[in-house]
Amino acid sequence: MLAVHITSGFGGILGGVVSAILLTWLTACANKDAKKLANKAVLMYGRPVRVLGWFCVLISLFILYAASGASADQLVLAWCLGTGFLVMGFSLFLEFHFVKILFDGEFIYTVSPWRPARKIPWTAISGYAFSDINKWHILKTTSYGNIRLSILLSGLGTFLQELDKRKIRNQPSR
Repeated sequence: MLAVHITSGFGGILGGVVSAILLTWLTACANKDAKKLANKAVLMYGRPVRVLGWFCVLISLFILYAASGASADQLVLAWCLGTGFLVMGFSLFLEFHFVKILFDGEFIYTVSPWRPARKIPWTAISGYAFSDINKWHILKTTSYGNIRLSILLSGLGTFLQELDKRKIRNQPSR
């Protein structure tokens, strides 16, 4: 009985260590310099992160397939869990493949599957913070909503340099 508790605790620790290593590696793989497209700098997720998006969808489909073999008394629970994993995996896929941030001297352009495209003037940026928990930069705007920039976005270094050039500084949350 004790071996089961030790093993299950070890699995959680191992999962945390693997996740931390994966996040560190994906962050290191992200190019700091933004690509240029028609005089705009482009932030987007790089190939390793997009591959992870495909992996999440495939694992989710496998879990859903495995759920189809559950016993009759556990079928509803198995399908709910499988569907939940599929929704999470597909959400990551959409985020990694379809989120783009572009910017030039006048505007920040956001493209996302979660909301309509936005064209935000730099003058609308009212604040900037970094979330240590979520590992993203948050730009606060006057009337356009927040812009969240994951540390996994390639081109983030160029964007942070632009913030510094414009004297938009990190305002630590209290």
